[in-house]
Amino acid sequence: MEVVRQELRPDVARRPVVFGQNMTAAAAVEAGVFDETVDPEALLDGAMAKATEFAALPQTAFARSKRQLRSRACEAMEAAIAGAEPLLNGWLSKETLQAAAAVLARKA
Repeated sequence: MEVVRQELRPDVARRPVVFGQNMTAAAAVEAGVFDETVDPEALLDGAMAKATEFAALPQTAFARSKRQLRSRACEAMEAAIAGAEPLLNGWLSKETLQAAAAVLARKA
């Protein structure tokens, strides 16, 4: 949840988190959920180009900057892994699992 809070505008986060709404890839790019989309045929080449671009950056500064930007989210994830996730039972309740199954059944 912390990643969503940090990375997405509140109006963008609300639709998928609160209402379970999906969005198209184009809408996700427009909303800042994704940086870009690529055609499936261009995926590997695009990923390799991005990896090359990122590899050329000063690695220590890059890693430190990413960690500083994401420190709250990282701390929340580390706490959750350690068993301190207060929302876990709510997310995995019988009611939530049934609702998720119903959504997936409609998609099939």
